[in-house]
Order: sequence, then C-alpha cells, then structure tokens
Amino acid sequence: MREVSGFFAVGDADQSIYAFAGANPDLLESLTRRADVRTIRLRFNYRSGAKIIRASLGALGEERDYHGVDGAPEGDLSFWTVPYGHDSQAQAVADTIIPKLIEQGFDLGQVAVPLSRGVARRQGRSRPQGSRHSLRPN
Repeated sequence: MREVSGFFAVGDADQSIYAFAGANPDLLESLTRRADVRTIRLRFNYRSGAKIIRASLGALGEERDYHGVDGAPEGDLSFWTVPYGHDSQAQAVADTIIPKLIEQGFDLGQVAVPLSRGVARRQGRSRPQGSRHSLRPN
C-alpha cells in the first residue's frame, strides 16, 4: 500500500493588514513558487462592492482579474486625512471618524477598525484620552 501525504493551505497574501496579528504574506507567496504546489486563484469577491474592489486594485498597483458578483451593491468609500502616528490615528478614529459614521446611519456593529494591540496599551488605556467611543469591546 502506498502512503500519501498532503498539505492544504488557504490564504490571501494581499491581506497583509493582518501583520499586526502575526500574519506573514511572504510564507504564502513562497508556497506558490514551489513546483510541487498547485495554486488556484479565486476571481470573485463576495463581500465587497465594485467601488471597493476597484479601490483595492488601485492600492495594489497592478491589474488583477477580480470581480464582484452580479447584483451586489456598489459599496462606498470614505477618506479622512489624519495625522501620522498610531496614537493620533486612533484618536482621530475615536473622536471624528466613528461619530461621522454613526451620523450617516452606520451601526457600530458594522464598523471595523484594525488597530495594533500595542497602540492603546502602551499608555495603559483601552481608548485614546477624551474619546467617547472605545476602539475595542469592553
């Protein structure tokens, strides 16, 4: 009887925003270069609208064959200019951006803010000083 072993990996190297949690997109990329690995690239994005897909392609700086599904909402993008640095960015999110999203009718359950664990903890607090909205659940 022949012994068969296998390895199965799923990932998206473009999701490098999760580096703050230890993700390393280079590991996945190194797998795709191996001759004994078959790579299957998925073309459809089921969770983002066309505006967000186009913006992400622009941010990546290269053309990809990514598409949304027919009939999906276009989606919406908003940009705010904030000062450089984690603390000032966290302060702007808590004091300006989240209140504006609430004014636009967003529920807090619809808002996600990727934030490095060390940003607020460096100063021993769960939210920037003077903010009304926590950046993480209590």
